[in-house]
Amino acid sequence: RYLFPTRILLEPIALLALWAWIARVAPATLGTAARRALQIAVAVLVLAWAGWSTVRGLDEARAASQERGVPSTSTLTAISVMLNERLTPGETVMSNLGPALAWQTNHSVIHLALTPSDVESCRRLHEFRHILLAFRIGKRAWNGWEQIMEREGTAATIEGLRVVEEKRFTSFDGFGVVWLQLGPMQPAMAATQPR
Repeated sequence: RYLFPTRILLEPIALLALWAWIARVAPATLGTAARRALQIAVAVLVLAWAGWSTVRGLDEARAASQERGVPSTSTLTAISVMLNERLTPGETVMSNLGPALAWQTNHSVIHLALTPSDVESCRRLHEFRHILLAFRIGKRAWNGWEQIMEREGTAATIEGLRVVEEKRFTSFDGFGVVWLQLGPMQPAMAATQPR
């Protein structure tokens, strides 16, 4: 990252130095036409390298933008409208969208639990009734959440989640969105304290 600006300066300097070497040092061994042809060959090589690097960089940027883990602003706005219709003001949501969703909806957002089986222990620490998942590809969802993203109704079968309602939609930018409403928590068993 810090050396890249230096590289931008060094590449044209190296090209000019090579051209100067061809023009001054090579005259004894090469004729004028051969020197000029060598300079043109070096210029063509440099331009081909620059073109190839640009195409490769654009392909990498395109691939990275497709893998982006946060939906577009318009999708976040649609999610925000949906949540604000269902949530009370200030109600907490668990989601993999984190700060982006919190900013957009003005609701507290708890980071998504590692697995669905961890949700119950999270709810014992801080009560929430809604989970919002948004992944571009269900198979690339976080471990344990893939099944919920890929198959409707799977969340209701997972012990401890207590899903009472599930809503799904696909955003225009390709994100699968799953909204889960959770039922009330069961009372915790009393723990015995050793004397």
